[in-house]
Parts: sequence; structure tokens; C-alpha cells
Amino acid sequence: MSASNKRAFVFTCLGLGLVFADQNLLAPNLTAIANDLNLSPNERDYKLGGQIAFAFFLLGAPAAVLIGSMADYYPRTKLFAWTMLLGSCPNVLAWMPGVTTFGQLYWLRALTGIAVGGAAPLTYSLMSDLFPPSERTKMSAVTGLSMTLGIVCGQAIAGFLGESYGWRLPFAVVAIPAICVAMVLMFFVEEPERGAMEAPPDEEASLEQDATAAKMYARKLHGIVSVRTVALFLAQGVSGCVPWSMINTFFNDYLAQDKGLGVKQSTSMLILFAVGGMLGTIWAGWYGQILFNNKPENVSIFMGSSAIVGVFPVAYLVLANYDNSASDIAIKSILSFISGGIASCVGVNIRALLLNVLHPMNRGTAFSLFMLTDDLGKGFGPLVVAGFVAAFGRETAFFISVLFWIPCGCLLAASCYTLKRDLQTAAARYQTERAEENRSVRLD
Repeated sequence: MSASNKRAFVFTCLGLGLVFADQNLLAPNLTAIANDLNLSPNERDYKLGGQIAFAFFLLGAPAAVLIGSMADYYPRTKLFAWTMLLGSCPNVLAWMPGVTTFGQLYWLRALTGIAVGGAAPLTYSLMSDLFPPSERTKMSAVTGLSMTLGIVCGQAIAGFLGESYGWRLPFAVVAIPAICVAMVLMFFVEEPERGAMEAPPDEEASLEQDATAAKMYARKLHGIVSVRTVALFLAQGVSGCVPWSMINTFFNDYLAQDKGLGVKQSTSMLILFAVGGMLGTIWAGWYGQILFNNKPENVSIFMGSSAIVGVFPVAYLVLANYDNSASDIAIKSILSFISGGIASCVGVNIRALLLNVLHPMNRGTAFSLFMLTDDLGKGFGPLVVAGFVAAFGRETAFFISVLFWIPCGCLLAASCYTLKRDLQTAAARYQTERAEENRSVRLD
């Protein structure tokens, strides 16, 4: 890799981490923010936990599509820089004391959500021109780790600084280095040559480019959702987003306020959950590959079992009493670490299976659809949890939210009945759809 490409890789990963550090800046200090903005406990959960998360991810979903499409035509390093600035400038404004109402904070967070939504497709487009196909799995792992580390660092900054220096300071701590990285991307990082790592296009590929975009996109969507394994994976995300929304949006503040741990101790426990998740991802990817090489259907059973088993430790953390003794905190912290490891077993394997049951013509569109549904789930999930809180109170609502992993696990396990056939027919579907597209082009 050339020096300019290395520079692009390093600063893109750094920028991606800083963008995703924005995601959980509110979570550790929901109560402090509610007090500052004169919100009641119910308004804290519904407005700060539900409505802001809804705006954050609902605007991020179309941003992913729009900015991802622009990445095909405009310099991506410049687009990424502007995207980072779009997310960082609202954070600088949130740091200032002039933000005194919920409405002001709502729109500032919505703008940041656009940046988070647009960052991922830009990054993957850029990285595909830095690495050949034989190294893109490693590239994907590094970029995924950048996102996770960004979220963890953002939550840690908010938790440890927010209690001592106020909830506003973490926004500036994240925004200022992000603006600096954006300036480097804008003026000092060269745009890699588009398509430099790809094989020269053949005649059929040229014919495909002449087909109308609408017809091609509609055909791809039909081809994707008609694969039963993909349909099951998309469906499981509907229920799977609810417990994750509870953990990412509400759980830190719940442990700090309702269970009496304090912001710093509860943040430490959530960091252990995330560290367990990172290590669990590495182990689950290794073990899932062994299962896949031996009998692919076992991966489906492994994912489904992991989702259902993950209910028990997280439900215990929700319902347990906390006495703040050293031994009690140690036990709960270990359980939080284990919970994160179990909960992470699904994500790394579901993406690998998606790659395997879809042919090359549909993989990019499929992952865009997967990211779109993921963003929508992250937007609606907190609203669902906030509705449960209004109806049942925090503890019961969070327990009910965790139970949504059970139907998620059942759908994942059910894919063991469809996976083998979909793997066997992937090549045949590829040939059929290429022939249909080329025939359609000639008729047009």
C-alpha cells in the first residue's frame, strides 16, 4: 500500500471512530440533561431516550442512501470531511450554554444523526479502493472495530466527564478532534483511484451499466427478499433492535439512577459489556467459521441459541438489587462482560452468512438494505422502549424489552431450514439474474 493510501486508511478509520463516538453521548447523563432542561422523569425517557433517538437514526437512514449514492460520483475524502463537519458542528453548539430547550437539542442531535448515517457507506466505498478483494474481510473487521471503539470511547467520555464537569463538555471533547481530522481529510488526504483494486470490466458488465437504474434496483430488491434466509435475517432485526435500544439508550442511566450505582460506576459496567462484545465478536467469528465449514446449518442454531441465552444474564442485570459492595459490583461486572460476549455472537455471523447466500451482483444492495433496516430499528426501538416505560415503569419495561431477543433467536434458528438450499442455489440465481438483466438491456 502506498503512503497516500495508508494515510487515507488511517484517517478514515480515525474519522469513523470519532463520528460514532457521538452516538451514545447522551446515554450516561439522561437524568442530568433532563434536570437541566426542566424535563420530568417521564419526559426524560420518552423525549431524551425515545424521540431524540428516533430523529437521530430516522434521519440517518435516508442519509445513508443519499450520501452513499453521492460517493459513486464525488470525491469521497471530501464528502467524508463535510459529513464529519455536519456531525461535529452541532456538537460544538450543544456544548454552549445557549442550548436550553429540548427542541434545540433535538435538532442538533438529528443533524449529528445524518453524519452517523452517511459515514458508514462512505467509508466502505473508500476502503474498497484501498484493499483488493482478498483483503477486504480484514478491512471490514478493522472498520467495524473503529465504530465499536468510537461508541465505547464516547460513552466513557460522557460518563466520566459528565458527572464532574457537566453533560455538555463531552460534546466538545468529541467534536474538536473530529473537526481536526475533517480538515486533514479535506486538504491533506488524496482521493484513491476509483476501481483501482477491481478487475477490468467485461462486456456483460458494460451492458449492465446501460440498463436503467430503476429497473436494476427493483430487480435486485426482488432477488434479495426472495431469498428465504435473507427474509428471516431482516425479520429478526425487528425484534432484535428492542433490547439493543434499551441497552444503548437507557441502561446506563438506569443503573446510575434507579439502581444507585452512580454515573461513573454504571459507565464502567457498560464499558465492560462493550469489551466483552468485542472479544465475543472475535471468538464468535472464529467459531462460526468452524461450524460453517463443517455444517452451515449449525451456524443458524448457534446464532439463535446465543440470542436466547443472552436474555438471562441481561434480564438478571435489569432485575437484580445492587448493594454497591465490592463483591457485588465485581459479580455484576463479570456478568456484564459475559453478557456482552454472548450478545455479540449474532452480528459477526449473520453478516458472513448474508455474503454467502447472496451472489456478487446483489451484495452491495443487500448490505445497504440491511443497514437501512438497522437504522430504522435503532430509531423505532427507543420509542418502543419508552412506550413500555410509560406503561409499566422502567424495571418492568426493560425486562420486557430484553425478552424480544427470544423471537429474534427463534427466527435465526429457523434459518437452519433454509440456509442449505439458499447456499446451493446462490450460483444458479447469479447466472439466471445476469442472463435476465442482459436480455432486458438488449430489449431496451
